[in-house]
This record gives sequence, structure tokens and C-alpha cells, in this order.
Amino acid sequence: MKAKAIVDPHPRTVELLFNKEERKRLRSLATLRVWEGSRMPPDMVEKYLPEASVVIGQTDLPRARLGRAKKLKAIINVEGNFQPNIDYEECFQRGIHVLGVGVAFGQAVAEMALGFAIALARTIGELRLAGIETTRLAAHDPDLARLQQSYARELEDAALADRAAVYRLAIEAVHAARAGEGLPPPLGLPLLLLLERQQNHLKLRL
Repeated sequence: MKAKAIVDPHPRTVELLFNKEERKRLRSLATLRVWEGSRMPPDMVEKYLPEASVVIGQTDLPRARLGRAKKLKAIINVEGNFQPNIDYEECFQRGIHVLGVGVAFGQAVAEMALGFAIALARTIGELRLAGIETTRLAAHDPDLARLQQSYARELEDAALADRAAVYRLAIEAVHAARAGEGLPPPLGLPLLLLLERQQNHLKLRL
């Protein structure tokens, strides 16, 4: 007799979790009780749970409900987190394996976080190149203003300069040289480019 499994994958779907071959193999190993689009209704959980060997999903499994799941061997979390809707201590005492899918989602989450960081760095860089002051930005996006302020503080503490600071200093040096107050900046950058950047700097519509 095949094992029985409750498949309650919301907010995922069966197709997202298993490819065609994996679904075929899963059906060969177990009789599936599937509910998608929302959490499986409690009455259905209570109906299928006593015979279930596996629960795939985020189904609520407090101690009392686990007590009625005499054949349960494993719970497979499908979100990559461990919500407080399962009595984990009871699972451990009974030897019920609680498994996760963090490995499957780890790379995608890491890439998204890296993408956000790169996008934020570019945004702050463009704001500084455009000469948008923190006080002006704060009226439209306080969170971004705080990040820009932190960025400027970190640069100052580390005695570093970003592109915006380098261009600003170079332009000031060019004007000083024109006024006979100094030499052009030895930056290896075309002076016309620096002047053009000053005259046609980015204008953000805030």
C-alpha cells in the first residue's frame, strides 16, 4: 500500500515545487491529497491527517493535531522559513523530520539582495552627481535620504571620495585655474567633460 501525503503548498504551487518528472515520481510513491490556491481547509486536514505519512506545505500542526497524526514521518516546509505554527518540540520527540527548501531558494534570494544593493548604490551615486541634497530628498523619500546621509558619513569617516566628490573638486579646480588661482587638476580627465558635467548635470524630477 502506498503512503499518503497531504500537499498543501500555498503560497507555492505543485508545479513550482516539482517538475514533471518529479511529480510523476511523487505520485508513484504516495497517494496525494492536494489543495492549492489557499491553505487547505481545516476539515480536510483533519480528514486526511490520521493516515498521512508526509505533509508538504505550511499546514498548521499544533501539538493536539500532531497527536492525531499517528503515521506522520515528515513535514516539508515549502517557504524556506520555519513559522511558529508547528509544535517542533513534539516533532523532535516523536522523530518526525521537519525539512526545508532553503537550499533551493538560497541562490535566488542572494542574487535579489545583491541586485538591490547594486541598484541602491547606483541610485545614491546618481543623486550625489545630480547635487540632490539630503534635506531636499528627505521631503520625498525619508528612507532613501537616511541611506544617502549614512553613505556620506561613511565616506567622510573613511577619508574616501566617490565620483561625485571627485568631479566636484575637479570642477572647482578648473574654475580656480581659469581665475589664475591654481593649476588644472591632474586627473587624466578632459577638462571639457568636467565643465560639461557641471553645466548639464542630472536633473531629477522630485
